[in-house]
This record gives sequence, structure tokens and C-alpha cells, in this order.
Amino acid sequence: MEENNNKTLTSLDYLKKVSLNNEAFIKEMITIFLRQTPQLLEALKDASNKEDWVAFRAIVHKLKPSLQMMGINSALPLIPLIERTSKLEKEIDLFPQRLEQLCHICTLSMKELKNKQKDL
Repeated sequence: MEENNNKTLTSLDYLKKVSLNNEAFIKEMITIFLRQTPQLLEALKDASNKEDWVAFRAIVHKLKPSLQMMGINSALPLIPLIERTSKLEKEIDLFPQRLEQLCHICTLSMKELKNKQKDL
């Protein structure tokens, strides 16, 4: 997946709406996301490597609202695919690619959010 410099991966519209454009709140939510997401992604990889699908689904479930809050809409279609694969253990051959795609989108999104946070 190539990085597209013309298209942003994140949207703070939801945070702006729920906080009535409170910049301190938005910055804090971004900070929490930036602190927690790398740990969650590592935990996902670890659970996947161990084939601990119960733990894996719990981590994905925790990650999903954060992706929604940060407006990382390109990652959201991957969530049900990854959840279904881990639950049914079908399409396992596609699993590493989908997980890598999710991690890639999250990594690029974190870089983007760091820049947005500086601009607030």
C-alpha cells in the first residue's frame, strides 16, 4: 500500500463535533491514541503469532472505537474481515496481509495525527 500525500487518512470531525471544537480535549484524545495504538498493534501481532484468537478479537474490539474516533475510515472495513477470519479461522491465507494492511494504515495515521496535533 502506497502512501497518498494528497489524501488524509484521519479526520478529526467527530472529535471536533463531540467536544464543541475544544482543542485541549482533541489534543488529549490524540495523545491517548498515539500512546495506546502502538501497544495494541504489537499485542495484535503477538496474539496472531500465538494463534490466540480470543485475545486477538478482544484487542481488535478495543482498537475499533479508537479508529472511529480518529476518523481512520480506511481501516474500518478491515476490522470485520479480520474479526471474521480470527473467529472462523477461514481465509487464514489472507490474514497476514489484512493485519499488515491494518498496521500500515495505523502507522501512517499516527504520523498524520502527530502533525495535526502540532497544528492545534
